[in-house]
Amino acid sequence: MIHHELRINNWVESKGDGSTPKYGKVTQVYMDGFTVDYHYPGGWYSPVLITPEILEENKFIKNGGYWEKGVFSVQRIPREDGTELLLVPNNYLAAIELKHIHQLQNIYFFLVGSELPITLK
Repeated sequence: MIHHELRINNWVESKGDGSTPKYGKVTQVYMDGFTVDYHYPGGWYSPVLITPEILEENKFIKNGGYWEKGVFSVQRIPREDGTELLLVPNNYLAAIELKHIHQLQNIYFFLVGSELPITLK
């Protein structure tokens, strides 16, 4: 995981043997790493992939070609393998591809100015 992409309160997923909680929140970010829930080393965690189930559980609404939550929306483009490409459209010719929950949290914070309420079980 690229720790410089992370902010405090970003969700990450345990890659351990079950001795740590499945999901945790980043509580500290350092120059060379991060910690989860104040005491688990960041090396024990990986990014959480965005899935339709996670979006639905967190009150995103599928509306045509978009997932929407309030004033925020991401474009969904179905792929041949059954997954979706999620893009944040912008005013330029490019778009920002989102694969992980922490990226979604960060772009939401940047665009809306508040934390994206996300709960993972």
